[in-house]
Amino acid sequence: MSLGLFRKSLALHQWIANKCGMQVFISCEGTTVAPISSWDDVFPTRFKDDPDYVLTRTLELVGEQLKDQPGSAAEVGVYKGTFAHKINQVFPDRKLFLYDTWEGPDVKTCSSEERGKSCIGVKEDWSDETPERLMEIVREGMVHPEMCVFRRGLFPETILPEDENEKFVLVSLDVNLYQPTRAALEFF
Repeated sequence: MSLGLFRKSLALHQWIANKCGMQVFISCEGTTVAPISSWDDVFPTRFKDDPDYVLTRTLELVGEQLKDQPGSAAEVGVYKGTFAHKINQVFPDRKLFLYDTWEGPDVKTCSSEERGKSCIGVKEDWSDETPERLMEIVREGMVHPEMCVFRRGLFPETILPEDENEKFVLVSLDVNLYQPTRAALEFF
């Protein structure tokens, strides 16, 4: 295991141990666990401020594992691009395909099961921003916006012929609807 990967793994294990009221110490003999008095004893402020800390650290670990693998990344279900920003940051030299309607789920596209759960009222409450403004927000939030490829519309209709020739090494699916999720699983 590389030193960078070890440090990331250690930080993740420290975070998990902290949730259980313990602290991880590394010694020559191995790892020991001891009670801690406060969160501040273990983590700098930046870790406490990231509500998706485990997801972020996991993405960084995956990035380490995939650094020598060729291919692009994609996210289906982007919204304001919070996770897409992290993907763009971890994979700065890869194309990032961003598939979304930027309009929220449409009741017409929901299955009968979804209509009773996640679709009713969602489109109206989804965002006050126009789809164009939401795409602009995503673009502005990217560290490497030149690597982003935007595909607006309902997945899978937004797949272009050149997308079919891409090799993807990382795909994030966050659509919350059955049909687009199934189509994405089949495509990627």
